[in-house]
Amino acid sequence: MTDEFFHTIFGTEPNGFIEIRAIGEEGIKRGWYKSVDDLVSDLQSKWGPLNGEKQKFNLYFGICPRIRKRGKQEDIQEVRVLWCDVDTKNYLVDGKPNFYKMSNTVLNYSPAPDIVVNTGGGYHCYWRLKEPARDNFSMVRNTMRSLAKELRGDHTQDLSRVFRVPMTLNWKYDPPHEVEIVYVK
Repeated sequence: MTDEFFHTIFGTEPNGFIEIRAIGEEGIKRGWYKSVDDLVSDLQSKWGPLNGEKQKFNLYFGICPRIRKRGKQEDIQEVRVLWCDVDTKNYLVDGKPNFYKMSNTVLNYSPAPDIVVNTGGGYHCYWRLKEPARDNFSMVRNTMRSLAKELRGDHTQDLSRVFRVPMTLNWKYDPPHEVEIVYVK
């Protein structure tokens, strides 16, 4: 299912590099991929194990392809999806975070996200664009700000943003939570 996830985000051949970033006790390690197939192949052998023995780091990917092997805003040349990071903590019932309320809001939102990933603390939501945006990035960021406002999402509209890789562990929690794909359309 991870391959379907990445193909939905990037297509078969991204226009640039896909960044993978591992952050753990040993610091930050990065990998760069020109194809989704190479990335998916390496996830288990180099970055894994996925769904096996527990990795001891948080694993992220750059949502937008990079033109250089860097993770900076100026390295983004196109946007293929819109995204929103929606945390359970932003949906309170009787003063306590309520996963059901958050999930119900996201899953009934229109237009429905094309991909929803449960990070253990909320959802990462993605909407595919019909055509990649290669200019007018301010309009892209404004659209994502509107999504975040409507869904009570975090301020994650920077184009160099990294989100969690599905089928890994979220070490922000003790014990760590699994990062699971809820669905891919």
